[in-house]
Amino acid sequence: MGMYVFRRCPKCGALLENSGYLYVSLGNPVVNCPKCKAPIKAGNINEWELMSSGSKIYHIIAAIKTALVLSVFIGFLISLCFKLISKEIELTTLFVISPMIGFSIEILLTIRSVYNSKKRMGDAKYRRFLAGVGIAKE
Repeated sequence: MGMYVFRRCPKCGALLENSGYLYVSLGNPVVNCPKCKAPIKAGNINEWELMSSGSKIYHIIAAIKTALVLSVFIGFLISLCFKLISKEIELTTLFVISPMIGFSIEILLTIRSVYNSKKRMGDAKYRRFLAGVGIAKE
């Protein structure tokens, strides 16, 4: 069960946009305060390269778990669409194939997130910005 947190800017006290459930996620680890525009570490959001080994393992396990859950949901939607389009396709065949498609889509989205993170970290200007905020080393 997740825990919902509200985060505030340490400089001006404004509520930050990334308030929400605590989870490990890939992305830009810095948000700007909506009021004073100060750069602030964004909770558990981090770039792949900056994550610890434990966080990477946790992220992979969470992605697999999400993929399994979403594969059933996406598979069900795909099955319904195919069944509406073509009356000739066996529904049981779709229930076997569709979850595999849904699982593959979720895994590919996770791989894309890691790729995009590595691409951002390859940008020298972005790395200097993260170093300036105290998140990464140059």
